[in-house]
Order: sequence, then C-alpha cells, then structure tokens
Amino acid sequence: MPHRLAETIQELRGTAMRGLVLAVDDTGDVQTVDVQTHDGMLRAGIEVFQPYGVATCAPSVGSVVQLAAIGADPGDLIALPPVCPAARYGGLQSGEVVLYDAGGDRVALRQGGTVEVLGATSILIAVGTMSIVVTQGSITIDGATLIVPDLPQAEPPNPNQVWNPGGAGPLAITPPSG
Repeated sequence: MPHRLAETIQELRGTAMRGLVLAVDDTGDVQTVDVQTHDGMLRAGIEVFQPYGVATCAPSVGSVVQLAAIGADPGDLIALPPVCPAARYGGLQSGEVVLYDAGGDRVALRQGGTVEVLGATSILIAVGTMSIVVTQGSITIDGATLIVPDLPQAEPPNPNQVWNPGGAGPLAITPPSG
C-alpha cells in the first residue's frame, strides 16, 4: 500500500508544474511552447491557453509557464500564458492595468481616470478612412478634419479652419487632396 500511495502522490504532483520556456511558436492556429520541466524533462508543442481578445508572445528567453496535465495525463499538457519575470511591468497602484511590450510601448489605465498611451516611435488612431498619426516631431491627420471649439463668441468654423481659443483668429488647416 505505501508503494501505491507514493505513486498516487507522484501522479498528483505531475498534474501541475512549471516549465522554463525554450521556444515559442505563434504561427499556427494556436500558440505553442517548448519547455523544460523538472529534472530537465523536455516537452515540445504544448498548447498555450490564451483568453479571447488578448494575444501575446512572451520572450522565449527567461519566460516561465504553468503547465497542467488534463485528466492527470502527462501526455496531454496545456500551458497558461507565459510570464517573464525579468520584463514584468511593476510599480502599479491598486486597480491599475497596463498592456505593454518589449519595445517600450504601453497603454495604461491609471487611477483617477487617466488613460496613458505611449508609443516608442508612433501612435496610430484609425477609424474607417480617418487616421491620426503622432510621432516624435509631428501629428498627421488624414481625412476630413473639423475641430469645433466650445467658444460662445465664435461662429462655427468651416471645415478648413480651426479657431484659436487664444482669440487670434482661425488657424488654417489644409485638408488632404484626393
């Protein structure tokens, strides 16, 4: 009986484990990882379960996954999304959320209602044929542009003008030709 108990304990121990990520493949219908688990055991092509609407591809160097054996079958492993402790975004306040990548881009939902969007090289906002691109040195608006100030003394601007709230008159905006 003690031998069977030891086997059962070992089987249960193998239903959940950690794995060091060796490679990530995000080219198929599902993302898979190759991992090294306890005692140097190598496992390849393990499906990563990702929630709907969120897709990530963690760095393969330094990432770790939590593995679960479905039905206690070590031949049927799944992986939870990888974490990369060395690249974790920290310092958040209670209730804050940050979506970030390895290149320094991020979208942060901050306490107090601030949405912070940072792009390492540019930020693109697009709806249909309208787009706004913000770079280090410029803001480019492509599409019909109308900025309507909330100034009671100002007459509604025409689509080719923006009113200067400082009172110096309209600023010309040239709509894109097309």
